[in-house]
Amino acid sequence: MSYNETTQLEFSDDLLQRVKVFIDKYYDQKITLDDISDHVNVNKYSVLKAFKRKYKITPYQYVLKQRTLKAKNLIKQNMPLGEIAMLCGFCDQSNMIKNFKKFYKYTPSYFKVR
Repeated sequence: MSYNETTQLEFSDDLLQRVKVFIDKYYDQKITLDDISDHVNVNKYSVLKAFKRKYKITPYQYVLKQRTLKAKNLIKQNMPLGEIAMLCGFCDQSNMIKNFKKFYKYTPSYFKVR
């Protein structure tokens, strides 16, 4: 691997880590690809391509993953589902349930009793 390839790889890993940190911080808000690309000062299509290549999911899928993970933890605390949906950045309870089933293959009520 040449110096330029190594430098580019390190830059990409650093950039992608900054993208993940940004999403982890603001997952509960409306985040667009434009917001992410503005944060790291890189073209949005380059961010999308690099993120998907490294993590095998899009930045938006990562946002949903973080939202459902937080929701799962709150569900275990027996909070009302509507409140959890709002706290986690979903537009409503049914949207949260739909996305929850995509990631966990179960409805939120499955985790409520566990």
